[in-house]
Amino acid sequence: MTLLAVVLGAAACRPQGTPSPSGGSSDAPSGAPSLAPSGASSGEPTAAPVRRSGGFSVGLEYGVPGLAAASALTGAHRAKPALEFGVWGNIEPREGERDWAPLDNLVAEYQAAGFLDLQLIISADSPWAARTPKRDPMPQDRYLDAYADFVGAFVERYDGDGSGDAPGLLAPVHEYGIEREFTGFWPPSAVDYLRLLRTATPAVRAADPEAQVLLVAIMAIDVFDGNPGLEEADERWSIDRPFRHSRSDIEAILSACDDYDIVDVHALGDATELVSTLAWIRVQLLEADCYPRPIWIGDAFPMSPLVAFDVRPFHPATADDRDAVVRWLGAVADPGDVDHATAMAWLEREMAISVARKVAVARLAGADGINIGNLEDWATGIAPADRLLVAGVGTAVYGGIQDRTVTLRSPGGSLPYEGQFFSRLREAGDPRPALRALELLIPAVEGPSSTIRIGWGDPDIWVVRFEFERSTATTWVAWLDDERLHLPGDAEPAAVRVLVETGVPSVLVGTVPVERSGGAVERVEMAAPGGVLEIDVGRVPVVITAP
Repeated sequence: MTLLAVVLGAAACRPQGTPSPSGGSSDAPSGAPSLAPSGASSGEPTAAPVRRSGGFSVGLEYGVPGLAAASALTGAHRAKPALEFGVWGNIEPREGERDWAPLDNLVAEYQAAGFLDLQLIISADSPWAARTPKRDPMPQDRYLDAYADFVGAFVERYDGDGSGDAPGLLAPVHEYGIEREFTGFWPPSAVDYLRLLRTATPAVRAADPEAQVLLVAIMAIDVFDGNPGLEEADERWSIDRPFRHSRSDIEAILSACDDYDIVDVHALGDATELVSTLAWIRVQLLEADCYPRPIWIGDAFPMSPLVAFDVRPFHPATADDRDAVVRWLGAVADPGDVDHATAMAWLEREMAISVARKVAVARLAGADGINIGNLEDWATGIAPADRLLVAGVGTAVYGGIQDRTVTLRSPGGSLPYEGQFFSRLREAGDPRPALRALELLIPAVEGPSSTIRIGWGDPDIWVVRFEFERSTATTWVAWLDDERLHLPGDAEPAAVRVLVETGVPSVLVGTVPVERSGGAVERVEMAAPGGVLEIDVGRVPVVITAP
């Protein structure tokens, strides 16, 4: 079972409320209330609204009802709905009876909020077609044709060609992932997965010739945590971890590049794991004669879990930090703890610092894009249970970038097979610092660019430069990383004076917000005499932009 599965399982134990009515006719949306814009498919291709095109992108992951408008404050135009909405059993709980309304509603809500580029995940899990429902999602042999038909209908519904399109569709969807994650979410073998992929991909491409197929997401945080060298990574691969597949299985699916277009990588750790993870994947693609392939980072938690998988420490936490981490996360989980306010402020600060670094390092490592998740916390709201939860899965429980309240309503209807909790409407609350950090970062780093880390005398200093291909603009993201965990009360390392060659006499500088505050993210103009900016760089990243 994966870290995510543990957290989602706990969240799913919360009261589900009363399901909304659901429809029963084939491929027909239900009559349940919806957040989608009014209007139905007209039989004409979807008119293409203004969309951003090309280059590095930052998206948001685990979209759920009610949070699109608030999440759009980040400036992101990409999103990936919560994985449960693409489960075969949630759309077709009984053979031949499809209800698309929950997913239709979610797609319409997020597109209406400006998320015009969506990635949708299709999962084969089914109460009637899977070999073992909720345990082994591989379709039984006799249902493989039915699965292919479902995949084709899924893509046809969101391809925007005017034939059978979802009501309220504002832009076509061209990116589809086949299965959720190559971990406990896919217990069968690599051989089974490749058989599934080779059934799904022709159906995707037949329905939409422009479609791009994402390989099932690879996750190997235990191998690449802390950016190890090749020798150490090889040693870590040799350890059998129950939450992921073997190295040979991962190499096998990567080598099937005729059957997918995009590599998906899940990054649960801190920013440093991205460098070695993507380097290793590129080597495998080269050796399999599959290079190049776009690489997207998904499920990018805003910060390292710090502890997870039987209280194992993850960078930058160490075994010596483990008890203190569990103590402080326990204070986060318990509003009655005397240190709760201090612990919350610390966690939100570290999330903002980490998510900014993660976005910059993702592009530096060669990713084509990154989806930051999560939009919301996954805590149960029951303090004793959440104390136990954070001891097992760390900060992942509190990875939300905004406050929210969960209602008992399910716009579009409740999901009938699994994940009913995720179909319930959220009411957005206040943004957290991590959301405001993305608001600062996204407009400064998106687009076609060449990206390098500028050499500096201090190895703890990161200065990542983005030079954009379609303009003279340049962005630098700079921070100090002493590779240590900083808990409440710990002394911060001293800032280092850095010289940045800007080539212009003044620049705009924004510091990543680390505390809650209203209003727009601030950027100030700073002089750069002779085209050189002198700036003190500490743990909190700064974003420097020159026209």
